[in-house]
Amino acid sequence: MLRPVGLDRRPEIAAAALAVALAVLVGGSLTLDWVTPRVVQLAIGAGLVAVFVRLDNDAPMIPRVLRPATAVFASSLLASSSTFYLVGDEFETAYLPLWLVQTLGFLAGHLAFPRMSRRLRGAQLRVNLRKLDRYAWWMFWVCLAAAVMYLRTVGIGALGGDLEQSRIDAAQGTTGYLRLIAFLTPAAAALLFATRGRRAWFPVAAAALFILSVGSRIPLLYFAFPLVVVVALVGQKIKSRHIVVVAILALVFLGWYGAFRIEGQEGLNNHPMYKAAVAQGDTTQVAMTAVEHYAGVIPANAVLVKRLVDQERIPLQYGQTYTTLFISVLPGRQVSPDMMVREASNKEFIGGGIPPTLMGEGYMNWGWPGVFLNAMALMLLARYWGSVVVSVYRSGDRYQLRVVALIYGYVIAWAVFAQTSGFAGSATITLATFLVFVAMRRLARA
Repeated sequence: MLRPVGLDRRPEIAAAALAVALAVLVGGSLTLDWVTPRVVQLAIGAGLVAVFVRLDNDAPMIPRVLRPATAVFASSLLASSSTFYLVGDEFETAYLPLWLVQTLGFLAGHLAFPRMSRRLRGAQLRVNLRKLDRYAWWMFWVCLAAAVMYLRTVGIGALGGDLEQSRIDAAQGTTGYLRLIAFLTPAAAALLFATRGRRAWFPVAAAALFILSVGSRIPLLYFAFPLVVVVALVGQKIKSRHIVVVAILALVFLGWYGAFRIEGQEGLNNHPMYKAAVAQGDTTQVAMTAVEHYAGVIPANAVLVKRLVDQERIPLQYGQTYTTLFISVLPGRQVSPDMMVREASNKEFIGGGIPPTLMGEGYMNWGWPGVFLNAMALMLLARYWGSVVVSVYRSGDRYQLRVVALIYGYVIAWAVFAQTSGFAGSATITLATFLVFVAMRRLARA
């Protein structure tokens, strides 16, 4: 049986105290000239963190920082307000309304879920673990064979002299179906980890090796994070502080690996941002510069997408970007939202296209309502799978819990990285993996 979990109200008190302290600071210590959109965003964000922490008390078995509302909104706040200081002042007026509408979408999604959840039956679905294990093994061998063929076609990017360009060429120059199946190898390995635990060491190692061989960072985090969530929810020994440490280590990994890619690419190591640090062999400085560069992506790209749509250089897509997964597997080059933004703006971005961000993708489809609906849909998705975790946990079946914890961990990772890549348009492998998880769970139902 799984251990009962008590209710800890200390984080609520701390969050509320932080919000009150910040409100006093803004209202009593700052002059009106100091109350810029940045300060308003930070004050509103801190207050809403307290609100979302309070609203998240219906899942005490999930570590605080991983609960649906807290994880989704906190990642949005950190990705937006903390990086907001890394872009120019001209973004203040344009960015704050986008962030506010997205925040309202998050809040609406959280508050609307209890009424909508009455029609959902996912929590009652039980999985035949032997059947799921068998399906996952079949899928793993098929995907591993595709991964080998993929690497034989494009080469091992991590060993090339130009790692970044090798990764881009691999993404744009190979058959869509082959690449998609190859990149589903981690999904099969993760399902085997859910059914077998430590005995799935071979597929887990093979999947990690494949991701590293193609020179990708984010897919490795998408793969590792759900496994951490499975361990955290089943064992109840990993707490929020441990998750925070893991997140910091992941950030260090991203910076270090980004520096490795920059130093190995001629077009980047001569860039003014990196040239001096590369010449001095200062990898730490290169890594810090790279992290700062990527941190400014969210506010800058969101404003850029809105500007391009307002200028009619990108027409409203009316939901077409969400079909990118289904057209990207076709042979040849298919224009995804990030490449659409790149071509319309004539700007370059390290890594190929220009990520539209979550709010930018919503605006690209339906304007201001799209920003709201994108955020609402993401929160509803996180809330739904969080409720499935709660229901299965209370049933006391740790084996069923491993499966739903895997999917929930993946959804939370998706919610975090969607702040940059968007919900679906520029995250085709992410969407495909999620659909595979859901489909396999249903196919293997008892």
